[in-house]
Amino acid sequence: MNEHKTIVGVGAFFIAGVIAAFGVDAYNSHRESIADAERETRSVAALVSEQVRHMFEAANGTFRAAMLLNTEWREDAQRSAASGYRLVKAFELGSEFLIRVAWTDDNGDIVVSSEGPKPARLNIANRPFFYRHMDRVATDMFVSAPFLPRANEFQGVGSDGGWIATISRRIETPNDEFRGVVLGAVSPSYLSRTLERHFTASKVSVSVYLSDGRYFARHPDFEKHAGQDRSKSALFREHLPNAPQGTLHDRSRSTGQERIRSYQTVDGYPLVVSIGMPRSAALAPWFNRIRVTGIFTLLAVLGGIVATWFIWRQSARVHRQERIAQEARRAAEQAAADLERSNRELDDFAYVASHDLKAPLRGIHNYANFLQEDYAEKLDDDGKAKLQTLGKLAKRMEDIINDLLTFSRVGRTELSFADTDLNAVVADVVEANRVFLDEAGAKVDVVRPLPHLHCDQVRVRAVFHNLIVNGVKYNDNAEKRIAITWQEGDEPVYSVADNGIGIAEKHQERVFGIFKRLHGADSKYGVGTGAGLAIVKKTIERHGGRIWLESEVGRGTTFHFTLGKAQPLSVPGSPAKSVEEQLPLAVAA
Repeated sequence: MNEHKTIVGVGAFFIAGVIAAFGVDAYNSHRESIADAERETRSVAALVSEQVRHMFEAANGTFRAAMLLNTEWREDAQRSAASGYRLVKAFELGSEFLIRVAWTDDNGDIVVSSEGPKPARLNIANRPFFYRHMDRVATDMFVSAPFLPRANEFQGVGSDGGWIATISRRIETPNDEFRGVVLGAVSPSYLSRTLERHFTASKVSVSVYLSDGRYFARHPDFEKHAGQDRSKSALFREHLPNAPQGTLHDRSRSTGQERIRSYQTVDGYPLVVSIGMPRSAALAPWFNRIRVTGIFTLLAVLGGIVATWFIWRQSARVHRQERIAQEARRAAEQAAADLERSNRELDDFAYVASHDLKAPLRGIHNYANFLQEDYAEKLDDDGKAKLQTLGKLAKRMEDIINDLLTFSRVGRTELSFADTDLNAVVADVVEANRVFLDEAGAKVDVVRPLPHLHCDQVRVRAVFHNLIVNGVKYNDNAEKRIAITWQEGDEPVYSVADNGIGIAEKHQERVFGIFKRLHGADSKYGVGTGAGLAIVKKTIERHGGRIWLESEVGRGTTFHFTLGKAQPLSVPGSPAKSVEEQLPLAVAA
C-alpha cells in the first residue's frame, strides 16, 4: 500500500511539476509580451514625435522667414499687397502641410496673404490667439484645435475644404514692439493621412493631441475624433504633469478595449503623441505560445497520468502476485508445520504404542514357551504345533514393534554428526555379518575407496547394513555379489549394487513404504517386516539427502543415495571409470 502511495505521489509530483512549469512559462512569457509591447509603443511614440516635430519645424522655419520678409516689406516704400503675396506664396508652395500663409498689422488687419494679391479685408483682432500674441502670453508658436471653417469665415487664410488648424507667431521689432502676427492654416488631415500610410498594416493607433488635451490628428478615424477634448483622461490628469513621456495601461473610450499606451511630448511645440496598442494584439504572440506549450503540457500531463496508472497497475499486479505467493508460502509453511506436528504426534504414538506393546508380547512369547516345556507330555501334536505357531507370531509381532520403534527413533532423536571413515563403516558391517555372508556365498566389494565424511556414523552404518543384507537376501545366484562405490559432485552420490532378483518397475516406489513387503511371510526369501528400506529412506532424508534405485528383474538392483551437500573431508584416489561403468563390471566379476 505504501508503494502504491509512493507511485501515485511521484506521478502527482511529476504532473504538478509539468503544470507548474507551464504556469511559470506562461507568466514569464506574458510579462515578456507586455514588456515587448511597451517597448514597441515607446519606440513608435518617439518616432512619430520626431516626425511631427520636423513637420512643425518646417512650418516654423517658414514663419521665421516670413517674419524677416515682413520687416523688409514694411521698409520698402513701394510695398504692396501684391508684392507681399508673391513672397508668402513661395513659402506656401514648398509645403503640403502648410496650406495658407498671411500676416497682419498690429491692429489685426490682414495685409498680406497667400490667398491672392488682393486679400479680402479681414480683421482677426478678436481671435484669442491674436490677444495672446499681443499680450506676449504666447511668444512661441500657437496651434489651434482642428475645425471646419464655415463659408467666408476664414477669408484671407483660406481652406481646402477639409479640417484645418491655425498656427501663428508674434511679429515684433528688435525693441520687442508688437507689429502683428504671422499666421497660417495647416492640414491635420494631411498629418493623419501621413500616419495612415505608415501604420495601415500596424496594430497600433496613433493620436496627436494639443497640450490642452484636444485631438489634433489621429489614425485611424480622424474625422470621428477631430477636435474632441481628452483633457479629463488619465493621460492628461495624472501622467503628463509628472513626466513628458511614459507608458500607461488604460481602456480606449472609443472601442472599450484594454490597451497599452505610450506617450511623448513634441519637443518645442504644444503637442503630445500617443501610441495605443490593444492588449489583445500585444498578447497575440503570447496566446500562440500558450496554445503550443499548452498542447505539449496537456500531452505531458496525460502521459504522466497514463504512466502513473500503468506503473500503479503493474505494481498492484506484482503486489497481488506477491500477496498470493506469500499466502501460498504461509499455507505451505502451515501445511508443513501441520504435517511435521502430525508426523511428530504419529512418531510419539508409534513409540509409546510399540513400547507399551513389547511387554505383553514378550509375556505371551514366554508363556507359550513355558506351556511347551511344562505340558509337552500332555499335549498332542496339534496342540504343540499351535503353541509353536503362537510363539512364532508373538516373535514376529515383537520384531515388527522393534522396527517400528527404530523407525520412530530415526525421526525423534537428534543426529550425532562426527568425522566418519565410510570404508571402516562398510568393513564393520561386513565383519558383523560374516557368518551370514559366508553361508550365503556372498562377496562384498568396495570398487572405489570411500571418503571420510561428516555424518551420523551409527545411522549411516544401518543404511549400509540394510542395503548389503537385502542384496544378499533377495538373491538366487550361487555367487552373490555386492558392489559399493561413489562419485563426486555438488551432492556426492553413493551407490550399492547387487546381482539379485531385481525389482519390477511398478514396485520401485512401493519398497520405501513402511511395512511394505513384495514377498509373503512363507516365501523362500525369509521373514521380514518390510520396514528396512523405510528406515533407510528416513535416515538419508534426516541427513538432507535422497535415495532412488535402478533395477531390472533377474539382473539385480542398484540403490543410489546422497547425504546432503556435505563434501568429503578427504578423497581417496579417483578411478578412471564412472559409477555407471564401475558397478556392472564389479557385480559381474
